[in-house]
Amino acid sequence: MDYLIVLSKNQIDRVFPVRKPIIFLGRKEGEVDLVLDHKSVSKVHAKLTRKEDKYVILDLNSTNGVLLNGRQVDNALIKPGDKLELGVFHVILRREKDVADAQGQDPATEPFPGDPFQHTAAVPIETQLDQINHAYNRLQSLFLLCPVLLGALLLAAGGIGP
Repeated sequence: MDYLIVLSKNQIDRVFPVRKPIIFLGRKEGEVDLVLDHKSVSKVHAKLTRKEDKYVILDLNSTNGVLLNGRQVDNALIKPGDKLELGVFHVILRREKDVADAQGQDPATEPFPGDPFQHTAAVPIETQLDQINHAYNRLQSLFLLCPVLLGALLLAAGGIGP
């Protein structure tokens, strides 16, 4: 079985097994097989067709189009490792053996060898906000101490004037 690796913001969003010869991709749940829920994706954006071991992507007159490895396409043959862009999502076709060869890594959380770009683990937003808040508090304390430190420095130097 082959898989579509869906990335959002350079993070693996999900791993979608390709179980049918025709897969519709888009935003509208109930009308597509692979839901890509973002306003940059059309309701029924594209169709992926598998015939034997070959895949073809067809843009279904979507608003933002389909990019294949950075190039806009209407209808194109895709191969494992190719990167499709549908709105804000990147979709990469992977063969089952590629997933198994990922050295036992969980395909939902680990990068795959040969990805067009490697992603790093995301820092949770709560951690980012804590780090920003901590840095702000340190800067605020420093600015409050500056007049005190300046006064102490001037006293130690013997005052302001000659």
